[in-house]
Amino acid sequence: MSQLQIFQYNGFDVDFELIDGQIYANASAMCKPFNRRINDWSSLAATVRYLNALRSKPEITVPLSISRLGGVGGGSQVWIHEKLILKLAQWLDVDFEIWCDERVAEVLKGKKQVALPQTYKEALQALLVEVEQKEQLQLQVESLKPKADYADAVLSSTTEITTTTIAAELGMSAVSLNKKLHALRIQRKLRGTWILYLVHADKGYAHLRTHPYTDRQGNPKSKHYLVWTETGRQFIHSKLSGRLTSPKAVVYAGQHSGIA
Repeated sequence: MSQLQIFQYNGFDVDFELIDGQIYANASAMCKPFNRRINDWSSLAATVRYLNALRSKPEITVPLSISRLGGVGGGSQVWIHEKLILKLAQWLDVDFEIWCDERVAEVLKGKKQVALPQTYKEALQALLVEVEQKEQLQLQVESLKPKADYADAVLSSTTEITTTTIAAELGMSAVSLNKKLHALRIQRKLRGTWILYLVHADKGYAHLRTHPYTDRQGNPKSKHYLVWTETGRQFIHSKLSGRLTSPKAVVYAGQHSGIA
């Protein structure tokens, strides 16, 4: 795919073209404002040495010059690669060199933008690429849907139990329960939020709940806190009931073991 851009320098058209990601300039048009010939520059010893040095580089896999029909009287035009544009411009005129440097930067900026199709074939290829991308996105959405559904189910669960509730069942404050769970290496704090140690994180004991709120300045904020599942509540009771003498703890343990 190519993109042709025509700029004017002192009333003369100078063509720049982006061809397969590489910038080329019409060297014949570059020489015209100065009434000079591209062959005079290309035959210079310094130019020959520079060209030979470039061609010896293995990473240079594109043509450094291209001959095209379309010159004056049906003659050919010479187009040169971006690595040669400023070399030729410097030989022609220092102000022109600066101008060319700015034009190359302008073309490079346009290179980062999406190019519009120039032919029916390019438009069809672009459409096929777009369809393939949409199909890939649809497959990704479908593969992620079960995870999203699971997350929604967890977040909307009505069986969430706060630490305060479990602490009350065990006859203590939430602060005391948090300290005990931390001492037992069940939970730890991360940036002010209690989270489970990794060994317990995948057992379905608890998950983080997000609580949105607005601060005094009217800015939307959010904080996270740990909520427990029924499995998590039973786990906590199994860990702490034998360590407590609270009547409430004994009653709860009896209820869940079938004791009247």
